[in-house]
This record gives sequence, C-alpha cells and structure tokens, in this order.
Amino acid sequence: MGELEQLLALVKQKETEITDNDFNLEAIENKINKVVSGFKEIQSSIQQSISSFKQRIIFIDKRVSKLEAEKKVATAARNFKEHA
Repeated sequence: MGELEQLLALVKQKETEITDNDFNLEAIENKINKVVSGFKEIQSSIQQSISSFKQRIIFIDKRVSKLEAEKKVATAARNFKEHA
C-alpha cells in the first residue's frame, strides 16, 4: 500500500469518526434540549405555585385583620353586657 492509499484510508477513517462524533453530538444536544425543556416546565410550575401561595397569604392576611376586628367588637359587646 502506497503512501497515497494510506492517506486516503486515514482521511476516510477520520471522516467516519467525524460522522460518528456529529451523531453523538446531536444525541447529546437532544438530551440537553429535553433537560432544558423539563427544567422550564418545572420552573413555570414553581412560579405558578409561588403566585398562588402569595395570593393565599394576601387572603389570609386580610381575613386575619377582619377576624381581629370582629373579635374586638365581640369583646367590647361582651364587656358592655358584663358591666351593664
């Protein structure tokens, strides 16, 4: 086998390696894209949960204020009846 044939064989071998590497790289990119997509879905779900929890906290804070006001009125009414 001459030097030219050896070089051609080496070129073909390297082309095969490049093709294999391109295939592997594409598979890795697909896996990365799936992971990123899954992460974005989880992130969106977490953000929705946070928003929901914030709304619940606001509701609870408002409800606590109302209940405290009602308690004051009820306590004042009870104290009024006791002293009457």
